[in-house]
Amino acid sequence: MSVLPRATAVTFSDSYYDVQQAIVALKGSPIVANHTPASLKTYVYGDQVGTTGLSFISTKIQPTAPPKVFDTLSEVSAALEAHRVAALITDTPTAQYMASFQLKHAVLVAQFPPPESTMACCSTWATHSSPVSTKRSPR
Repeated sequence: MSVLPRATAVTFSDSYYDVQQAIVALKGSPIVANHTPASLKTYVYGDQVGTTGLSFISTKIQPTAPPKVFDTLSEVSAALEAHRVAALITDTPTAQYMASFQLKHAVLVAQFPPPESTMACCSTWATHSSPVSTKRSPR
């Protein structure tokens, strides 16, 4: 029996919901105020194994230190709260929930442009109170 790659064994449909990635960090941490494309490379990130956020860190942000990889998002959240990582990257709806309800002192720092965009970073700002806001506002 031969094993075929998934792309030849099944037919994939076009995506019907493309989610942007977003940065979640603790209030007052350096990344909240300084998240230019160049400075994003200097932070230590954490994320769950096998996620689009982890892939985004490695392929798009390309930090100088490898991201810390955890088995669950709960472990990533605990590492963030313990200051073992500067930030985590996750899809925007999850980031909004985490910053608004799940993590006591977290803030959604920025959203990245959609995958098809050629912009380098962080075109849309959001906060827990106004997830589609186009400007930064304190929490």
